[in-house]
Amino acid sequence: MNIYDFISMLLICAATFTVGICLIAADKRKLKNCTGLIEGRVCKYFLSSDYPIPIVEYTVNGVTYHKKRVFKYCVITTPYGISKSPDGQYLYDNGLVRIYIDAEKDVVHLNKNRSFSIMDFNEIGNRIWPIGSTMTVNYNPNKPKQAYVGRSAQMRAFSGKWLVGIGIFLMLISLIIFMFA
Repeated sequence: MNIYDFISMLLICAATFTVGICLIAADKRKLKNCTGLIEGRVCKYFLSSDYPIPIVEYTVNGVTYHKKRVFKYCVITTPYGISKSPDGQYLYDNGLVRIYIDAEKDVVHLNKNRSFSIMDFNEIGNRIWPIGSTMTVNYNPNKPKQAYVGRSAQMRAFSGKWLVGIGIFLMLISLIIFMFA
């Protein structure tokens, strides 16, 4: 490895590390600024590739906004997978699809043995988060569009921590390769 390869690798590591730090800082800023609390209502669902995501409508100062309820991540298993509800109760279970949410970790567990149809998404969404049900929205009183539903403000920080770790790991690998090449 020549010096130019090493410098290129360090730049990639620094960029990965920097993006991770920026994601963490953005979430901390959002948590700090979003001090207003308001009840929002589920108005529809976003059809992700894994599970229906509720979209919550909230109104501040006469202006209506919409925000997705995003979870930290989703654990997907096959019917024979290890993802089981701790208490044996699922939010949705039709024999083909089972869903439960680990509220403490803000994680969706999805156990499925086939792909979803749009009808499944609406049925699952209505069972877990019925249209019109309420959710708490944290919003920034100065910029009400800046908001989050549930604990989703921590999602980017979670990704940011991974990017910081990857950046450090790549930097160490590049140093080892440069020293012994």
